[in-house]
Amino acid sequence: SCSRRRFSSLAISQIDIDTYQRDGVVCLRSVFPESWVTSLGAAVDAILSDPTNRDKEEYTPPGAPGRFAGEMDCSRKYTAVENFVLESPAAEIAARVMGCP
Repeated sequence: SCSRRRFSSLAISQIDIDTYQRDGVVCLRSVFPESWVTSLGAAVDAILSDPTNRDKEEYTPPGAPGRFAGEMDCSRKYTAVENFVLESPAAEIAARVMGCP
């Protein structure tokens, strides 16, 4: 299971912060522990494959490569997503990149 471990801010460099400040976006690879990636990935797979899910919107045209879909309020409807939002280092990572104390 995913544990609430403090995020190591060393995983985000000053270059990452500067890139975000300049461009408004930065690609951060390998900053989440694998347990969080696995847990959230399994939850997303389940959400997307649920044929009874009437809240999901598919945006990828039939026959087009890839898949783009959306759904609102996932953290309120799915425990695994809620756990990620509340227990993972996501907020701490975002705060570090945005320069928040």
